[in-house]
Amino acid sequence: MPETRFITKNKIVIPIRNKGSGLSSAKLGLVNKRRVNRTKRVKLNSHGFKVPKNTKFYIGKATEGQAWKGTEGKPEFSPELVDIFREMWNKDPSMKMLRKHVKDFSMVYAKTPTRGGVWFSEKKKVKLYDYPEQTPEHFKHTVVHELIGHTFWDLARKYRREPLVEFNELASSLPPVNEYVKKNEEQWKKWNDEDHEDFKALDRRFGLDPDDENASYEWLPEDKQKEYLDEYNKVNENRKTNGYASMTRYANEQHSAITEIVYDDKAENHRWTSSESDRNKLIEAWKKLHY
Repeated sequence: MPETRFITKNKIVIPIRNKGSGLSSAKLGLVNKRRVNRTKRVKLNSHGFKVPKNTKFYIGKATEGQAWKGTEGKPEFSPELVDIFREMWNKDPSMKMLRKHVKDFSMVYAKTPTRGGVWFSEKKKVKLYDYPEQTPEHFKHTVVHELIGHTFWDLARKYRREPLVEFNELASSLPPVNEYVKKNEEQWKKWNDEDHEDFKALDRRFGLDPDDENASYEWLPEDKQKEYLDEYNKVNENRKTNGYASMTRYANEQHSAITEIVYDDKAENHRWTSSESDRNKLIEAWKKLHY
């Protein structure tokens, strides 16, 4: 299918010379202009999903097993679930940021996945699973909790940081929204979701393997060690003013819990542990962040 281009071709034509004043268009400060739409181009793929240019989007097809290899075939990703997700992906306001910034998206069938979906933050990659026990209700819950909840929150750290900090600070000051968050409250309040990413990025810049626990800046040449420490200190200094302290797993999970309320998602049937007044405050902050 040929690429569809959305380019505005409006052209303002101005005479070379203004006979009345004797001034050229250059002297009048006027030039020919061509206005181009530089926003990320979006087109419908073969499955009817709005997909920006250079974004990978895959929906698993049925496969046949190979007996001589001892492998079994896999069914296609449920068309019913594809329809549910297409409606949300194309029309839901919160999905707009995901469409823009997710680089790799796949929907695949797995016999025994450990979870319904995964967000790979560093690769900007999303994977959703269909499996034998999957239901439309729980599939939608995965989309709501994991994508519109956690993935949106993660992307907002870069693209909507100010309203996210506002939400996080409010969420951290209020009791847990539901019993799931309450159960892990103490641990999640100590866990900052930006810790590992900031320093992994720093390690990569200096050629260190961020996944090697033994890797050390001391392996670098002496002049690079000083440069590394300077950058390390800059990261810590920047954290004092960029809302770093608010980026806790507790705030992250509070956001997903409120997302479930906004979308009337009752698949997990969690019991509320905060007052209606507190939940309404968070819902308003959530809307400010998303819309």
